[in-house]
Amino acid sequence: MNKKIKIGLMILTFILITFQVLTVGVALTKGYYLIYDWIFYVINYLIIIIIMYIYFKSRWDIKKSTKVSIAVVLIVINSTFLYKVGLTNVLVSKSSDNKHELILKEYPNMNIKTTRLKRRGVIFGRKVDTLEGSATYKAIENKTYKVDWASDDNAVLTYATDKEEKISAAIYNFRSTDIISYFYVLSSIEGKWVDKENKNNYLIFDRSKIVYSIDNNISGSNIYNYDPKNTTQHGVLSLVVKQKNNPTFSIIINSDSEFGEHEIVKSGGSITIVENTLGNSTPRVFYKQ
Repeated sequence: MNKKIKIGLMILTFILITFQVLTVGVALTKGYYLIYDWIFYVINYLIIIIIMYIYFKSRWDIKKSTKVSIAVVLIVINSTFLYKVGLTNVLVSKSSDNKHELILKEYPNMNIKTTRLKRRGVIFGRKVDTLEGSATYKAIENKTYKVDWASDDNAVLTYATDKEEKISAAIYNFRSTDIISYFYVLSSIEGKWVDKENKNNYLIFDRSKIVYSIDNNISGSNIYNYDPKNTTQHGVLSLVVKQKNNPTFSIIINSDSEFGEHEIVKSGGSITIVENTLGNSTPRVFYKQ
């Protein structure tokens, strides 16, 4: 083998191995992951191929059959890990202004919860949280999910958690805010909210119950009543309202809302309501009366 080629291949191998060591030994310990795991295993293939090529071309006293056996074993091991761990489903959804993105990484062949990542650099992401109910049923793999951007800084994920398509929801806020962590979204939206596009669409919260009215454009409005206890707050700007036999929907306080006495949104402020369904739905903006 040409000496320059050999040196070049050895330098390349050293660089690739260093990258792998840093990925496993440094990045993972600090909560950073490759967004696409296949990159790690493709690099492993390259390392194996380069090293075996150098061995085959060298004068080292190793039988050819032994070299082939070593190569096969390494490739099989790498391929096994690639299938079990490296073949991930990655969902990347961007806001309309491309300033924010939602990254979800699902492991279809392992009982591991889907991970949400925040991009760091080009190919790495920092683990932010995990998706509840995603360890056994894989919504991305089964295409039983939907992402609605309620605004350019709020994404609503609707996804199934089992084969019967039991629906769950998660809301991701990318908006910077001065609101304190123990702020209660439900208390702040007390009053009546109306969709300017259709007055028959409204939401009322009077502390004892939540009333949600939606015009079905056929036989009038469907009116649903909810117990305030059946709400789950997500962050400091949003919540999910869910009750048996009623539609599940998410509420996000919009950036144009101002807070008055007792941290209640003033008249003229707005919220966005997203129905958590895998079917067709459009986020609606409701204004405080």
